[in-house]
Amino acid sequence: MPTAKSSKRSTYSLQITPAGLMFSIMVMLVAVLALSSGNNLLYVLVAVLVATLALSLFASRSILSRVDVELRYPERTSAGETVCFDLTIGNRRRLFPVLSLTATLIEQSSWSRRLMRVEQGYLPLLPRRTEAQVRTERCFMRRGVYRLRGFRLETRSPFGFFEHRRLMPVDGQIRIHPLVYPLTDFESIRRRLPGQQESPRKGSGGDLYAIRDAQGRDPHHHVDWKATARANRLMVREFTNEDQWQMTIILDCVDEGGAGSEQYYETAIAVAASLADDLSRRGAQIQLLTPARTVPFGSGSAQRLAILDLLAELPVYVDQESRRRWWGWIFRLPGLSWLARDRGARRGVTVGDHDWPDSPGWYLERLDQLRAGSVLLIVPTAERRPPPGSGTLVTVIACDELPPEYVAAILT
Repeated sequence: MPTAKSSKRSTYSLQITPAGLMFSIMVMLVAVLALSSGNNLLYVLVAVLVATLALSLFASRSILSRVDVELRYPERTSAGETVCFDLTIGNRRRLFPVLSLTATLIEQSSWSRRLMRVEQGYLPLLPRRTEAQVRTERCFMRRGVYRLRGFRLETRSPFGFFEHRRLMPVDGQIRIHPLVYPLTDFESIRRRLPGQQESPRKGSGGDLYAIRDAQGRDPHHHVDWKATARANRLMVREFTNEDQWQMTIILDCVDEGGAGSEQYYETAIAVAASLADDLSRRGAQIQLLTPARTVPFGSGSAQRLAILDLLAELPVYVDQESRRRWWGWIFRLPGLSWLARDRGARRGVTVGDHDWPDSPGWYLERLDQLRAGSVLLIVPTAERRPPPGSGTLVTVIACDELPPEYVAAILT
């Protein structure tokens, strides 16, 4: 788990609380009464009230000094999975403790330009030269990249008249992968996967090729004991050679803003993640092509993580969320549909600088360059399935042709 530490560069801010505002008004009223009446007891009372206000102002400022924050967070996780955040707060002061401290994490997601504040913990008391650890659990329901912007420490101690804040910038990010579904639950997709072929040659496959006499360097687990008993000499099995299983996954996710494009777009990404996970666990060489970036051929867990990272970085469209509000029906009125498209373009944020193609079919030129292996083309709708003018074997999966219960299971 990576660690985000607070830096020495920090900024302070001050905000008066409602209790502090009422107390200040009361001090002003007592001061007016003291000046109008000339009563010495009122002057003493005004001095005590002003001293209390000044103590609250400077004490809350000093509490936030010499405090260190460290956060251990997961670098990667999947949507819908609960993960833990470990927050460590250290008090480096030699004499005074820290009172009533609230730590907040400031982050920004790839699908919104707004900064989000997530409370990580509250400490009523932290003695001098000690550390305290707070563990919180979070569940990210939407894929994307969450960038950590900073920590914010808040305190209203000792009297709650002022709230002092200390903002400490940090640098880090959390990748939320799309939820991976086992393909055993989606037989209509699994039946379309090209199988792994074997050649009639000796190798390290799974089918029997021949039985021969044992030699000095043959592995002991290849010994065929039944054939050895019949022949009265040690016999070993040889297997056929498996051709290298190469699979190219093409995700055609160029958005055109059609009806239902958001749900089929997210479905296509979830299907691509599930296929990459299933094929990588079965030992296939996988390549992923998207309009944003390409993951070259590879296998194993490292290739699986690289593909899921790329799918997490693809832009997230939130048009559907904005239309679900009570005023969203206005955008569906005649002549106002351009407002919905414009709002969706502003709310949808692209991570990084990607050169997106202008129209579907951007992958057709690359199909001719694929000399080996099979190709899986994932499109949101069947209308986006242009006829590929290539001799490469292409298997097309259109998300709107999947059974409705599959799409509902992926989206929920």
